[in-house]
Amino acid sequence: MIPDSDRQTDVSGAPSPTFLRATGLAFLLVAVPAVLIGAVETTLTLRAFAPSFLELLYGANVHLLMAFASVVVARGLLWKLVDRVYVPAAVAMYVMVELSFTAAFWILKMTWVPRLSSLPGKFFAVGTVAVLMLAGAGLIVLAVRRRSSHRWPARASVGAGKIGTAFLALFVIANVASGVWLYPRRGNRVNVNASDRAGVFPDVFIILVDTLRRDHLAAFGYARPTSPNLDRFNSESFVFDAAYTPSNKTVPSVVSLFTGLYPTAHQTIGPFQGFPESVPTLADHFRAYGYRTAAFVANMLVSVERGFGQGFETFSPTGMPWWCHHGRTGVEALVAYLYVPQDAGSGYRVTREFFEWLDVTTDAPRFAYLHFMEPHSSYSPPEKDFAAVSEGRPTGPDTPPMFHEFAGDDTRLDWESLPNRPTLTKEDLEGMVARYDGEIHFVDRHFGSVLNGLRKRGIFEKAHIVFLTDHGEELGDHGGWFHGHSIYEELTASPLAYRPPGGVAGGRRIERPVSLVDFAATLLEALGMEPMALHQGRPIPEVLGRPTAGARLSVVSSLPPHLYSCRVGPWKLIRGGDPMSPTDRLFDLSADPLEQNDLSEVMPDTLAMVRDSLQATVLWRTVPGIHARDPRIDPETLERLRSLGYIR
Repeated sequence: MIPDSDRQTDVSGAPSPTFLRATGLAFLLVAVPAVLIGAVETTLTLRAFAPSFLELLYGANVHLLMAFASVVVARGLLWKLVDRVYVPAAVAMYVMVELSFTAAFWILKMTWVPRLSSLPGKFFAVGTVAVLMLAGAGLIVLAVRRRSSHRWPARASVGAGKIGTAFLALFVIANVASGVWLYPRRGNRVNVNASDRAGVFPDVFIILVDTLRRDHLAAFGYARPTSPNLDRFNSESFVFDAAYTPSNKTVPSVVSLFTGLYPTAHQTIGPFQGFPESVPTLADHFRAYGYRTAAFVANMLVSVERGFGQGFETFSPTGMPWWCHHGRTGVEALVAYLYVPQDAGSGYRVTREFFEWLDVTTDAPRFAYLHFMEPHSSYSPPEKDFAAVSEGRPTGPDTPPMFHEFAGDDTRLDWESLPNRPTLTKEDLEGMVARYDGEIHFVDRHFGSVLNGLRKRGIFEKAHIVFLTDHGEELGDHGGWFHGHSIYEELTASPLAYRPPGGVAGGRRIERPVSLVDFAATLLEALGMEPMALHQGRPIPEVLGRPTAGARLSVVSSLPPHLYSCRVGPWKLIRGGDPMSPTDRLFDLSADPLEQNDLSEVMPDTLAMVRDSLQATVLWRTVPGIHARDPRIDPETLERLRSLGYIR
């Protein structure tokens, strides 16, 4: 029961701020802690990076929005109360909101808290939020019940109320204006008329398996039965024995696949960089021909926030809302949990959502990109997949040595520049490789599920289906581990396979070196489409039924500015080390497929020929004016990148 003396209709002996000035006063009181909390939180989540002024301003603004919501809700709930009761109640409500969101988020991130994926973790999370909300609610009740002790000095209240009202108005205007200015306007890059194109073009599905080594597949000579479904697929497809990824990392390789540009052209290299905004994509191109487009991705680096959703009508996971600038506050992280599914990295989710999309898009031809993640470290295959390829083998470690753990300083760029490279015992290496092979068997089951689902829907025989990888994995072959810090065959050799509608009877092997970028150009020509703008690939004549050219063309993979490989016929050049004084190695893959015998000193003329080819190709595949999207670094991404071994 609220005493009549505290109702708004009562006239106090001392002058009281007006209804609006009281709201401004409350906002002014909570604005100071809101700004401080936002700045501290942004700084804490950017331990590895110094936050800029705009980043600090954004973090403060998120908490000011929480403060604004608190005082407005309190005003609505307590509109009949006199201002000396409303003001402390509004401050207490803001405290409750901060406790419920920010404090709960940081408590739940403590290392001693059970993981949210576990049942104890879920109970702990619910209990934590409940306790903090009750504590905040208690503060509100206390503020209302002790109303008589809050005698705001009349003149100070009026003056502060005026300042707070002005600040409140400025805050609302600034947020509305910035919201209108920053709201993404997704204008159509292409004219789409699906009704005119329905039935004219066949479905196209590109299936990429992250971190997959070509030489660990039975179809390419591996002893273990890691890929029975892919082997059957290859038996009725074009299979490329010398296909190469554009790079040794996910981001540059996938950008090259989507744009038809090499890394030296699109300049999207690092894990924090995003898709270049000025470049049309493969999805844009298919939409121009009336296709429904979708991507189902398990790798967090290939995300909407980084621009990879361009051209796709459907992209999963959807990513955070547009206003989540970098995900550097607890509120944004909690929102992300609602938007991004907990199984975002699961092949099961990729397969399930792909078929859900197929079943509701029957009005037009469809282009879909599926990106599986399972072979990526850590290597933790289900027991039945581990047993299927390596029963009785030692288990070994589930994570390889990471480059940043041994580099020492930022001047070292690749494994071969390290004076003391890590090694594993024979038993540990054998066990770790067995785990990696088990992951391949696991993702092969996902691939089989995709093919079986297409067969059941009557789509399989009518569609163009492409299988490939973004890069491989080094398992100690050249003294290195993981990927991204060397560029030998185990990193860039792609198990590219292409099954056109109806298949290829008995399969066909193509031995000539090609690039994944070449295949994208080939696919468009096979479909009867115009080539993409800025595309640097060359159509593969064997696939198109044309006579093959006699000249041996170079195929380049790179991670500018310090790692390059160039294949010309049987010759392979590896360039690494300091970009200002690089080290070149030459290998004859026809006699030395494992790249163990460096011929650079005994065959200087051949070395010069391949080196000239590399330099000419890099020069040709450099396009001025294209820049990667500004990086978006949120704390959850940082933690995930650390767990995957990309950063310290």
